[in-house]
Amino acid sequence: MSDEIIDAGFGEHGLTPEDRTWLRARGVGQPIGTYQDPAPADLSAVERLPRTYIACAGDPGDPPGLPGHDMITLNAGHWPMINAPAELARVLDKVARS
Repeated sequence: MSDEIIDAGFGEHGLTPEDRTWLRARGVGQPIGTYQDPAPADLSAVERLPRTYIACAGDPGDPPGLPGHDMITLNAGHWPMINAPAELARVLDKVARS
């Protein structure tokens, strides 16, 4: 992705020039199957599990309203694994242990 696309589409992402270089060297596109493959018809087992949505404060727009989800907001841009990895790891660890 060009700097223009990153800056136009991903809000206050907080990526430094070094972060952008790192992302371009390692990032890959979203697998198309995640858009094409339908979810199973029966999600009752999934609906019984605790669910958490991690929103990033720097992303444009409001996070989706997801009934049944706990919402956690990170003070990070669209790629918290790049610009807030320790905070993201703490949140994931806490959620996994709950």
